[in-house]
Amino acid sequence: MPNIAQNPHEAPPPDYRLAAQRLLAIWQAQNALDRQEWDAQLEADVQAAQRAREQQQHEEGEQQRLLTEEQETALQEEKKKNRNKFLPFADMQISTSMPILPSPLVEYKLLLWFIYLLHKH
Repeated sequence: MPNIAQNPHEAPPPDYRLAAQRLLAIWQAQNALDRQEWDAQLEADVQAAQRAREQQQHEEGEQQRLLTEEQETALQEEKKKNRNKFLPFADMQISTSMPILPSPLVEYKLLLWFIYLLHKH
């Protein structure tokens, strides 16, 4: 058995205040580094989300532009096929009443009557 130099029954308890102070300093230093990494991670996440939003907006704009072009192309083709459908007066309503026109015989008799009245005076 090895020889013990000091009596353990008379040994004073260790002073852990210095160890606690050093552990606190180590924890504070590590916590400061962790905070910096956390802030950098949050900033990177915000930038990634912003880039994703911009990319999505760009893609939506591109899709909208392509859809508009397709619709315009389809409309042009439809206009070529059915020119009468796209005439400027094609959207006007057609009158449901028939105009009352005198027959040519009545027009001729009225003309003769007017001529007669003019020569009579």
